[in-house]
Amino acid sequence: LQHTVNQSGETVPLSVGGRHDPCICPRVVPVAEAMAALVVLDLLLVQQQIREDEDANLQNEIDLVDTQLALLIKKRVELKKGHICSTVEDKLADFAEALEIDAKLLSKIWKTFDTK
Repeated sequence: LQHTVNQSGETVPLSVGGRHDPCICPRVVPVAEAMAALVVLDLLLVQQQIREDEDANLQNEIDLVDTQLALLIKKRVELKKGHICSTVEDKLADFAEALEIDAKLLSKIWKTFDTK
């Protein structure tokens, strides 16, 4: 029981109900550890979601490039049908160098769709 004053200035008794432990110190450590663990877990989940989103975006970009390549190859084959066109096989090494890709890889890719 404590004594205090009310708004009129009169002395009144004050009783605080419930359980109050003045020594919280021993209990702070497990509570702080649990909160830190929750924060770290939350951040890990956020990071995982960010990575999944980045992977999905990368896959979408790769799919788009693959689609564009397929359409361009189809167009080239259609344009070349029935026409005698000069080949670019002798220029592939220059293309590869300009595009900074492996010349053998470019030649291999070229041969897979080049119809004579």
